[in-house]
Amino acid sequence: MLLAAALGLVLVAPPPLPGADDARLEALLASVKGRSLDARLLGIGEQLVGTPYAHSPLGEGEGQDPDPRLRLDRVDCLTFVETVMALAFSSSVEDVVHVLDSIRYRSRPDYASRNHLMEAEWLPSNAAKGMVRDVTAQLGGEGVIQDAKVIGPEAWASTTARALALPAGADRDRILSRVCQVLSQSDPSSAGTIVSREIPAGPVQDEAAMGVLHQWALRDFTSASNWIAHFPKGSLRIRAEEELEGIREYQTHSVGTP
Repeated sequence: MLLAAALGLVLVAPPPLPGADDARLEALLASVKGRSLDARLLGIGEQLVGTPYAHSPLGEGEGQDPDPRLRLDRVDCLTFVETVMALAFSSSVEDVVHVLDSIRYRSRPDYASRNHLMEAEWLPSNAAKGMVRDVTAQLGGEGVIQDAKVIGPEAWASTTARALALPAGADRDRILSRVCQVLSQSDPSSAGTIVSREIPAGPVQDEAAMGVLHQWALRDFTSASNWIAHFPKGSLRIRAEEELEGIREYQTHSVGTP
């Protein structure tokens, strides 16, 4: 029975966190306690400079990527930033891994929910959570040029994409949906083509279509109307028609307002 109990404890014990024992975490947190956020970020970062490099050293502690969720003995360029942020944002040892999870994942800490792609996932996810703020226009002023990269079938067939081993289906569709939202601000026609051809029918396509439609109608109402004329009859087309009617009323009112 003692052996069984010991085995049970081993099986439920949390995975080890290399170099991130409570004593070191407490020392790092104590070293910047009471400082401003800027000072905490700099202070933690300075103490982690010199940490040995390893490619993609963090994972979920199990499953597809069994690397630990938190470690201080190895970093790469991104996990260095994530770990420094997590420590600077935390007030206790218990907070650190949970804050790190919030930075690295959209929801629960599993491989499919990880923010794998910097521009399409990490940045928008953390901006939405208030972890980071886009200051490009503030720093670049009028010289800033907006651009978008389309992640189409050829990109997902690349060596880099295959190395990610992202689950096919929902993740790809969700990323394409985000790409369409950005692209619709400069080229709604191309965004509409991606929505129609690359994202399968369903809730993700519906929301992507509505986002693109809104941007398109604000720029070219007639072309947006022609686009939804090809939608199959159903709830999406009804929503799209209602959206266009709302935009038409808004534009009419705005023109008529002195």
